[in-house]
Amino acid sequence: MLLKEHTDYIEIPLDDVEDQKDEDFEISESEEEDEDVDIPKTKTEKVITYEYERVNEKLAIWARDKEEVNDNDYHEFFKTIAKGYSTNPMRWIHFDAEGNVNFKSILFLPDEKGADLMSPIQQQDKSGLKLYVRNILINDEFKDLMPKWMNFIKGVVDSDDLSLNVNRETLQHNKIIQAVGKKCQSKALQMMKELTKEPMPELDIKEDDDEEDIEKKKKALEHPYDKFFRLFGQHLKWGVIDDYSNRPKITKLLRFTSSKSDGQLISLKAYVDGMKDFQDQIFYISGLSREEVEESPFMKKLLKKDLEVLYMIEPMDEWMMPHLREFDGHKMTLITKEGLKLGDEDEDYEKKLEKFYKRKFSPLTKFLKGVYGKKVSKIKISN
Repeated sequence: MLLKEHTDYIEIPLDDVEDQKDEDFEISESEEEDEDVDIPKTKTEKVITYEYERVNEKLAIWARDKEEVNDNDYHEFFKTIAKGYSTNPMRWIHFDAEGNVNFKSILFLPDEKGADLMSPIQQQDKSGLKLYVRNILINDEFKDLMPKWMNFIKGVVDSDDLSLNVNRETLQHNKIIQAVGKKCQSKALQMMKELTKEPMPELDIKEDDDEEDIEKKKKALEHPYDKFFRLFGQHLKWGVIDDYSNRPKITKLLRFTSSKSDGQLISLKAYVDGMKDFQDQIFYISGLSREEVEESPFMKKLLKKDLEVLYMIEPMDEWMMPHLREFDGHKMTLITKEGLKLGDEDEDYEKKLEKFYKRKFSPLTKFLKGVYGKKVSKIKISN
């Protein structure tokens, strides 16, 4: 019902007609006096009666004190605004912003990827936020509060500072909306950051579990943020590409597998903390799968020196890496590039060695150039 959808949380009671009935009523016309008794004259008329139903029974959850709202309240509310999501939200943040702009909001991190997020992110055009003004729904998919990469976040924003008679074109260039959006983005990033700091869940071992059961549970045990990143990591990587202002914060939230992580996700900070003393670069390799990059001949030199290599094996990584040039002052370096330096080389020795090999294999390179001709652009001795 349209009325219910847009007015469900306003404080003024609103009633809508639930049913109407045609009923016959006797109406007194006049009274004639009789010596013994008064006999009133009546006539029958049809009268339409109405039964009303209250349509806005709920008190806005975002307007209530957080201490008065329990987890079940948040779970139920999430399912009313996130259509098609069957699980409870992973995390949420409920806040009341006061200052130059006043508004209330609840933002949710889903625990699953809904049907609205199954297509490539470039093709996703829906927002997860509903915009209210004084508890009245203005837009149920308002796109201008959050950047596109944050469209997996569900929630509501309710501001008293906006006018009720606004249109979409006006909202797009509204300074209040820009301020509200900036605050919501900051809160969403804060929620993700706090999720990274949560402790690892405890292993749930039962009395009848044998060693095989325990081993399976250990392998299945996952940090909450790792689960979140496996669900929405592609969105964060798109954020690195598309959201310049938040890029430094998003970069800290990225996770990758590596040559030392045994399939587990690690952060760029964890990589930097484990770097060798002589190392000043973050090494990575691109490929279609973990198996492909691990079998690459370019890996041998780095593995021999016990250097960790990040695996960029997701389709989005190829789009992202030109925008991710460095982290914490360390350059991101592709190990398949020509003239790769690891940081521990003796440059004078390397130059002498390079000249020696060029001279030694000069007949071979000339021969191969003659064989392949224009089929290849260059034949040279690599390091």
